[in-house]
Formats: sequence, structure tokens, C-alpha cells
Amino acid sequence: MGIRTEKFDPMTDDTDPHLLTISRFVEKKGIEYALHAVARCVDDHPGLDYRLIGSGPRREQYDRIIDRLGIQDNVTFLGSVSDKQLIRELDRARAFLLPCVVAKDGDRDGIPVAIMEAMAMETPVVSTYVSGIPELIKNGENGYVCRPRSITDLVFAIRNCLSSKNDLSEVRGTVETNHDIDLIGKKLLSSFNKDRSDRARQ
Repeated sequence: MGIRTEKFDPMTDDTDPHLLTISRFVEKKGIEYALHAVARCVDDHPGLDYRLIGSGPRREQYDRIIDRLGIQDNVTFLGSVSDKQLIRELDRARAFLLPCVVAKDGDRDGIPVAIMEAMAMETPVVSTYVSGIPELIKNGENGYVCRPRSITDLVFAIRNCLSSKNDLSEVRGTVETNHDIDLIGKKLLSSFNKDRSDRARQ
């Protein structure tokens, strides 16, 4: 699994407190925990702007959580957007939130492509220790990996992303080195050719 890193070209140096999630609105994405964490950060960052791109069956549940937490002015649902707007939103974001969990039925993410796309835009990712995510994100180096369902961990990571200057070269470099689709394709082709040569010699 990989992405075309040349498609993602970071351009802005926006210092406003923007956060972003791109996701299907289902249990395994853990978005309700992101909403609770955002609510705890609003006092320190009253202008905090958390945007969500996507749709799904848990949208009404998220609306109820937002109303209960009183963060209606800090959360915006963008629905489906064009590739151009998606890249623009990633460019503006100070952090990409995807606090994945293992769902009650066992469903879980592997390494979400959205995380790779965020990192290609030099946007630090805040995610969790679920499946292969820690293979991509090294905690404190190119993003933050939190305990699943830990709002405390998420708050700590979000505050760091909003207040500190991150080494963004490491964020993009991880994806360019290990998850660029062209490099992956070349490695697969080399492996197939080697296997064919080995069988021909047998």
C-alpha cells in the first residue's frame, strides 16, 4: 500500500490552530475520542478549528457529542470534497487526527492511506497503537502515537502539535522512503523477476 507522493506539495506555513480528520465515520476511526480531546484544548486555543472530511453512519452520534461538549463553533463537517480542496485542507492543518480503535466486532485499520497522505503534506499525525500504525509513526519523531481511547494522550499530542515547532522533514521523509507507490512498484517488480529467475534455474 502506498501513495503518489509527488501529488502532495506543501505550500503554506499556516500558524492558525487548524486540525483535520479525513475518514469514514465508523467506530474503528475513534473520532468521538478526537472530539473529546478537542473540547479539552479549546480553553487554551479558543479559535481552534477542527474540520472533518467524510461521511458515515456515526455522524448523528458525533453531532450529539459536539452539542453536549459545547464545541459547535470549533467543529466543521465538510462532507465530500475535491482532491484540490483535500490537499488544501491538509496543507492548512497543524495536525491530522485519526485516533483509531479496535471496534467491538474486531474491525480495525491496518495503515490508513489518509495517514500517509497527511505525512506527505508535512502534517504531523496523531493516531494510536493499533495494527500497523506504529510502523509508520514513530512517537515524538514524525508524529504522535497514543493509547487507543485515551483522551489524555490525545490532548497531550494535540497541544504539542499546536504549540511546538515540529521537524517536518522527517514527517514527509518517512513516506517518501517507504510508501511511495513508484518505489513500492519497483521493489515488487524486482521481487517477481528474481523469483522468475530462481525458478528458471531449478
